[in-house]
Amino acid sequence: MNSITSSFDNRTNDGTTTSSRLLRNAAGKKLDIGIIGAGIGGLGAAIALRREGHRVEIFERSKFKYELGAAINVCPNASRLLTEWGFDFKRARAVVGIYRKLMRDGNLDINYAFEIKHSVAKYGAEWYLLHRVDLHSELLRLAEEQEGQSIGIPVKIRLDAEVTEATDIETAIIQLKNGDKFKKDFIVAADGVHSAFVSKITGSSSPAIPSGYSAFRFLIPTETLLADPITQPFFANKPGSLNAIIYQDRRLIFYPCRDETIENFVTIHPDTQSRETKEDWQAAGCNTRDDLLAALPAADPSIKAILQKAEDIKLWPLLFRKPLKTWHKGKCVLIGDAAHPMLPHQGQAGAQALEDGAALAVMLSQLHSSDEIPRRLELFEKVRINRASALQIFSNVGQDQGERMQKDAQPYVNGPVPKNPEEFQEWNFRHDVMKESLDVLKDYIGA
Repeated sequence: MNSITSSFDNRTNDGTTTSSRLLRNAAGKKLDIGIIGAGIGGLGAAIALRREGHRVEIFERSKFKYELGAAINVCPNASRLLTEWGFDFKRARAVVGIYRKLMRDGNLDINYAFEIKHSVAKYGAEWYLLHRVDLHSELLRLAEEQEGQSIGIPVKIRLDAEVTEATDIETAIIQLKNGDKFKKDFIVAADGVHSAFVSKITGSSSPAIPSGYSAFRFLIPTETLLADPITQPFFANKPGSLNAIIYQDRRLIFYPCRDETIENFVTIHPDTQSRETKEDWQAAGCNTRDDLLAALPAADPSIKAILQKAEDIKLWPLLFRKPLKTWHKGKCVLIGDAAHPMLPHQGQAGAQALEDGAALAVMLSQLHSSDEIPRRLELFEKVRINRASALQIFSNVGQDQGERMQKDAQPYVNGPVPKNPEEFQEWNFRHDVMKESLDVLKDYIGA
């Protein structure tokens, strides 16, 4: 007991580095864990669990280990975790986020600007803007690299490994489409918004349903935007700026990634184009430049000049699911979009998946036997369900529309519900999932 207590008492100021290192070096039962899905959530959980000494194998249905999509916010609540895990932001060509700007009435006149210059001093970590492929590649490196035992056993990743409904969450036997079976101590379902495991765990299908909105996503080289006199003023000498242009019930959001060489764009608009009810980066539907322009019909001429440069436009139907009451059953737990799919308004879906993995790894440390797993999963839910559920509801509206979801969010929030961009930023960014998880586990072990 003394050695366990000391592992918590020697935390660093940010509540992460020393504590998690000591947990990795402490004795405890090591598990053979199967993770379904090699997206951001699956890889994040694999890295965190690996660092606790567990043996991890990922089953990924695709043949290629690539994260599709465009760019992503990595806010301080998530970048703090990635830094702890050894993520190389320079190699990932991350852009440090500095400004958040809000523009209304469909033009580029700044209505609201918020500077985040001192993110490290305020939140203990930077706010980053990354290309999803770069984030995914660096997570793959951290999962698979073999540099010493201090980071645990390298994660094994099986590609073209589609998991079937025959997988048994009570015995943790994973069955693939080709008939192969794998016995594990525990299963982590990180297989996305259409997870095959939700019904197994909740007893109902709980499908994600259309929100009534879709998003067009596309990338434009920064040099292309700088070469046009009409668009050049909005991108020259404005590093690390996340911009949101609001017009009625539509939004255009854009920010740089990949060392400022690419600008990422997303439009959120009423869903009149999509032919799908499945959230998919490659969704079928109308995704031409004309369709993009039609999504923002009253846009300022300068905005139209930006949209005219769009190539390879992807349509993304936005789906919603009410918060689940539980994420675990038997020897299986849901994480990431499988547990809590979110609309993009808060930019927290990836961050919450990473928080899931970090918390799960803490709760599966210091195990004396596999019999403890059910109780540890209850502790995991104690740390994660309310926060992630609140963010699901927050994410249904823009940060300038906080008054619209106060009643729905309050049951999941201990204290006042955020109402404006500054309050959302504090609620989202300041949270330290490692500290909370370690505190909860300490209380349990000492009880």
